[in-house]
Amino acid sequence: MLVERNLVRPVANGEVYLFSAVSAVYLYLFRTQNGLSSSAESLFRFFVGGDENPKRSLTPRSLTDSVGPHQERHGANNVTSQQREHPSNGSKAKLVGRTILRRLPLVEGLVREVQGQVTGWVKYLEGLARHRCCPHENSCLSYVIKGGTKMFTIGFLVQATLSSVSVINSIIKKPSTLKNTIFNRLNLKLAAFLGGYSAIFRAVNCILRWVRNKDTPVNGFIAGGLAGLTLRFYRSVTIALYAATKLVEILYFKGIESYGFPYIKCADIFIYAFSTAFIFHAAVMEPHTLRPGYWKFLLRVTDNKFALMNRQLLDVFGANSSKIKPDYWPDYDPAFTTLTRPKS
Repeated sequence: MLVERNLVRPVANGEVYLFSAVSAVYLYLFRTQNGLSSSAESLFRFFVGGDENPKRSLTPRSLTDSVGPHQERHGANNVTSQQREHPSNGSKAKLVGRTILRRLPLVEGLVREVQGQVTGWVKYLEGLARHRCCPHENSCLSYVIKGGTKMFTIGFLVQATLSSVSVINSIIKKPSTLKNTIFNRLNLKLAAFLGGYSAIFRAVNCILRWVRNKDTPVNGFIAGGLAGLTLRFYRSVTIALYAATKLVEILYFKGIESYGFPYIKCADIFIYAFSTAFIFHAAVMEPHTLRPGYWKFLLRVTDNKFALMNRQLLDVFGANSSKIKPDYWPDYDPAFTTLTRPKS
């Protein structure tokens, strides 16, 4: 609305810069003890891993070190016996897969060869250097590649699935379109965003530990800011604004706990009521200032009623109300009104 009134100018890549700034604060809090709520913390543990979080759980190596040799052997024997008595679904699937591969010797040999090559590279990467301050187990390079690859794969699969579901009717009619739908460059946008976000955050943290020779939440602030720039691959005003407003909420509640900020009862209800009233006002007076996706949503939930308003009558208020449909004029019944279409 401010842009429409020439009061502000849009900033190129503004959503990227906003998300970068917000991400810096989020990941500073993520690197701080009790910095985020459990739900927000779990979300970032999923995106960037839990190793950088002070609440990270004990690793398998530390768990092994915490028990004696006899306990370790005894525990291993118990686990093995339990697995034999009650094999998990994953074990059953592996057993079935191995049985099928035994019947296909050529395929089995190929799989073994690929597994051997991959395992060799993984062990080589894991054996590279790791700074003494790094919380992860293996080398820094392995840590970065694993995190980036994992989130890149998840992003690609999610976007490919959504793209396939959106054109499911076309795929049913013509199955050959599935290949083009999955291997589409558009599917790489979300993958590049998620994969790059995780990889850059991990890489910058490790680099700063090597340079500064210490590990502090400031590393998370810098790494989070640089990682947030990856929204450039998947530009979304919605993601940037939601992250920003959610951060304001988090910081305000921290202010209530630590600095005596006033607690306003039912504030969420008042904010929702004001926001709804403001958006509905804009939908009537100047729908061209709404985001296209939200305008379509309002038309759908109101059975297209918002589109059936004669906004030419509202242009007198100076909001260019009829800009979205300048030629629309309802068919008025002369028995009830003297309004007639203005001459062009």
